[in-house]
Amino acid sequence: MKDFAVKKVEEVYSGRVVKLSVETIIFPDGRETTREVVRHPGAVAMVPLLSPREIVLIRQFRYSAGKELWEIPAGTVEPGENALECAHRELVEEIGYRAQTMEPLGGFYTSPG
Repeated sequence: MKDFAVKKVEEVYSGRVVKLSVETIIFPDGRETTREVVRHPGAVAMVPLLSPREIVLIRQFRYSAGKELWEIPAGTVEPGENALECAHRELVEEIGYRAQTMEPLGGFYTSPG
């Protein structure tokens, strides 16, 4: 349900993966407000099961954390790719495995505000 109008969009950053814009919106009662919006193409994360009691994790250095982290395999959706295609591709790229089956567990917004 869209109960606002977009008055102005100013793109302030466009990177390899994300874009940041400052957007002015108007509500039906005439109030205006400004929002900083991060646009991201979407991503997937997988929990690879080797057995009912074994999962595969990867250890990767993350610059923003300043250290290596243990993570489940994940990656960004490429243009023209759907989430399932991305999940299969990333699983091979990240850990070298191919899934016999994949079962979606759900979805969420990491930062909807």
